[in-house]
Amino acid sequence: MKMSPQKNIFKIFYYFVLVCMFVEFVVANDLIGRIHSVTGNVNIYSNIKTNSVRKAIVGRAVYEGDQIITAENGITQIIYDHKKLFIRIEPNTTINFSSAGFSDIIDLTDGILFVQKAENERNIKIFTSTGQYDSKNGKFWLSSNLNKLDEILVNNGKIQINNRYSLSDIKLEKGEAAISETSGEIYHGKYDEVELLDLSSYTDKMKKNLDPVFIQKNNPKINSYDLIPQYKKRKPIFVTNVQSFSNYKYQFGAHSAGLNFFQVIPYYHQSNFKIGFSLPLIFDSNGFRKSDWDDIFDYLAKINYLDYSNNLTNTKIHIGKIEDKTWGAGGLLYKYRNTQNFPEKVRTGIDYSKSYGRNFLNINIFISSIRDLIRENGSLVGLRSELYLTEKFPLTIGIGFLSDFNCYSELSNDLEYKERSLTARIFDLNYKLSFSQNNFIKFYFEYDELYYNEDISFTSPGISDIEMSGASNLMLGAEFKKESLKYNLSFELSGKTMDSQFFNSLYDIEKARYISIPKDSIQDENSRFNDLNNYSLNFITNSENDSLTQYLIPKDVYAVYSDRLNYYNSPGVNISIERFFEDYFNFKIGYGLKIEKRDDQYFTIYNSETLTDEERINFEYKPKKYHDLEIKMSVGDNLLNYLSGFTFFYNQYNAPSFFSYSNTAASTEMGFKVSVRPIQFMRIILENKLINFDHDKDGVTDKVYNLNFELKFSL
Repeated sequence: MKMSPQKNIFKIFYYFVLVCMFVEFVVANDLIGRIHSVTGNVNIYSNIKTNSVRKAIVGRAVYEGDQIITAENGITQIIYDHKKLFIRIEPNTTINFSSAGFSDIIDLTDGILFVQKAENERNIKIFTSTGQYDSKNGKFWLSSNLNKLDEILVNNGKIQINNRYSLSDIKLEKGEAAISETSGEIYHGKYDEVELLDLSSYTDKMKKNLDPVFIQKNNPKINSYDLIPQYKKRKPIFVTNVQSFSNYKYQFGAHSAGLNFFQVIPYYHQSNFKIGFSLPLIFDSNGFRKSDWDDIFDYLAKINYLDYSNNLTNTKIHIGKIEDKTWGAGGLLYKYRNTQNFPEKVRTGIDYSKSYGRNFLNINIFISSIRDLIRENGSLVGLRSELYLTEKFPLTIGIGFLSDFNCYSELSNDLEYKERSLTARIFDLNYKLSFSQNNFIKFYFEYDELYYNEDISFTSPGISDIEMSGASNLMLGAEFKKESLKYNLSFELSGKTMDSQFFNSLYDIEKARYISIPKDSIQDENSRFNDLNNYSLNFITNSENDSLTQYLIPKDVYAVYSDRLNYYNSPGVNISIERFFEDYFNFKIGYGLKIEKRDDQYFTIYNSETLTDEERINFEYKPKKYHDLEIKMSVGDNLLNYLSGFTFFYNQYNAPSFFSYSNTAASTEMGFKVSVRPIQFMRIILENKLINFDHDKDGVTDKVYNLNFELKFSL
């Protein structure tokens, strides 16, 4: 197969690696703070080191993503790098460190924690299995029993409590205490009026002025071998795994496709195992749809989610919906999801991940539809492996393989067609340079190859007939994050016939389309449609208009006849910006532009003196432009009263104009989702989605207006 020319690919990669190695020595990691004092047995589990466990010693740095576990005799104290936050971790406690926007975040899995926060532009947020705790300034003790209850004792300042079960919000001030339970109840009052259990012995400290830092005189001796990372198996620990309010017990609604449904969603959660079933009653114009219970795959489709994780073996398995699946920089697989047209079409997929070492080697396998794979010899299937080199040279190398075994697998069985397959390969690099916990630069590189089932033949404008059995794509870019702002800039080179972001969020409903052709055109030897008969995989049917013939063609061929094919290599640029306002609001806009670059052969002919002026005008070809556009806006739960959430999105891929939603030949989708909370245990959700697609398979691509109404509640 002759791929599009990428002559300097290895030279680019060579210089890219050299630059990354040079910058590594002048850049620090995402520093959170440093160990101030420690007694007993305390370990730090690093998120970026290969299977590394380090002892907590005075002066040792703690980074974003690290986890600290204290033993029965272990106590440690940490001062944050910005000098405005100090924490003390008591024995038998497990916490994780992270950050987002203008907040320092701690995940308290189990145990007791003391926090002293001085006021600055950052908040401290602590998440437990029961709720969330937020403070701008204050001193308080917090105890958490996994999946049972939390206790909090406030020395001074103001603390806001949110119970994730009842969504109750309580503010505590100096001298107050509270107990927050998984039943949704919060009991609060003066510290000597609330019957605390784990923090009962700490109430005596309320009568004294708590020192800003606990000075320990019995710090252990530091040996030289303490500074050497210990490579051993990580101890299995409990993982926060509780039923949140996003999983509802009852749900009913109506969809624009003429479907009305009511469903009960029973679930069972235990430690590292979660399962939820969707038991719907679906009605259409003909009444109850009994066909939804016809075979084993219909029963399998009732699994809303099935998740299993094993921290000891670093294994995760998910069965159910697959959403926002992206590999590498997203040049080929980008935001793929198998949930389009739900509940009209339910796809049950599998997503399996396993890590070896401390994320030294990661393997991911996914299947978009178990039904299509087994019954129709179809389904999109992917296999990817990632190799993380070393902490000193944090380069991640990814290799992925994708295949849609049968692009026609979801069509009706009475259609006479042959199987049509697509395969693809992805090679990508990712190198992250960290300046601080909220500022970093990440360089990335991706090279994609897409292979067709058979050669695509087309006539390059005014030159010659060309056959392509595949195409390639090249991306090189960087992502910058500074506090709550994230920027992305990349350069792209798409080869002839390459449709970048090929496996996108709309792939499952666009991988086979009808195209209507006048019968006379296929008899005209000069028509660009005259080779449709060469594609043995096309299903031909007669429309109501006898002068038209309909052809069912796959996505890779559709670009030829919809006049969206890029005849020449197409360089381009992509840029995006995303802004986070803590958990309340975020906004993202991204734009990409590619323009065909006519080759030397074209200009040789065009400038030839043998061409007359009329021939030159007929020969002239105007390069096509391809526009990608992504807009997303989300409003969180705590911004407005009674508003549980709001999301607006617009996605378009390789479209002919800046905003191409009115063009039915383009791959575009737009919609919004608003959730209202009239009472604590109820959500009213209105969802509107517009997609250009031939839903009824009548040969005409329609702009469909999907207005979905759902009422979700728990008792």
